[in-house]
Amino acid sequence: MKVLVILVDGFGAFRCGHVRNPSALRRAVFLETGEAQIVYLGAAMSTVPTAELLTRLKTRVLPRFAAGPSLRDDAWFQLRVEIERLRMPIIMAIKKRLRAI
Repeated sequence: MKVLVILVDGFGAFRCGHVRNPSALRRAVFLETGEAQIVYLGAAMSTVPTAELLTRLKTRVLPRFAAGPSLRDDAWFQLRVEIERLRMPIIMAIKKRLRAI
């Protein structure tokens, strides 16, 4: 099963991915930048296109926060990511209903 991963690299930038092994992604980013901290890890919904979800996270959620390891404990960051992650299936269901009309 693949999981949604958001991490902060050694340059202070966000990295997002939909991977089977989040530790392998963290190690790869660590080797590339010298530091890597996972700040969010969660199951992605199978009904949601992952590319669209990652794009929405990169454009709607991540710009609102300064990248840093402290986001792992930031309730507002975790809540915003969860809202965006759970909003996608609802939006897709509404679009599907509207197309059927």
